[in-house]
Amino acid sequence: MNVLSYVFEVFVFILFVPLISLIINFILSLKPLKFLKNVFSFLFILGVAVHEASHLLFCKILGTKIIDIAYFKPQSSGFQGYVKTEEIESFLKAVLIGIAPAIINSLLVYLVLKLYSLNFLNFFLTIYLIFSLIVGAKPSIQDILIALSVAAKYPSRFLTELLALSTPFASIFTYQYFQIAFNANIGLTGELFLAVLSFSPILYVLLCGSEGGRY
Repeated sequence: MNVLSYVFEVFVFILFVPLISLIINFILSLKPLKFLKNVFSFLFILGVAVHEASHLLFCKILGTKIIDIAYFKPQSSGFQGYVKTEEIESFLKAVLIGIAPAIINSLLVYLVLKLYSLNFLNFFLTIYLIFSLIVGAKPSIQDILIALSVAAKYPSRFLTELLALSTPFASIFTYQYFQIAFNANIGLTGELFLAVLSFSPILYVLLCGSEGGRY
């Protein structure tokens, strides 16, 4: 299996794990299942904690100051956490921080499945970890609204940052298309280059950011 095949696998997980999470959380949000959602959020609190830790990690990577953080707190809608940051002036940075749980939780689901396939984890622990991580992978509506408000407030950088955000998806899927259609082979060097492009949104923020990690 080549490098890009693994990268493509990971991208598929990052796309579908949050989608499954949205479906599960929507079902649990239905009024007859409200109590069940509270029970689930307590039993699978690990996913909630990882969700908030993912926001924290991306804030640290992208140089965004954290004002307050809670990994999980009992609320009327179940156990939830939050991460409050300074005002973000970059749409790309807001998106990356907002979708951090979708990325990190999906990567951890992928890792857990790989460890299970290698017999490092038993079946019941694997099911618990996967379900916890999937439940916590859902991006919140508030995170999406923050990113959209930043785009509206700083429109001059929006298109450039949107292009940087789409680069990894365009690169990987274009390669997969040409590989299937024309049996193209770009070699290990080309595959590594395209794999690095999957980090291009983060690299863009780090390289183009001004003092203090701000634009």
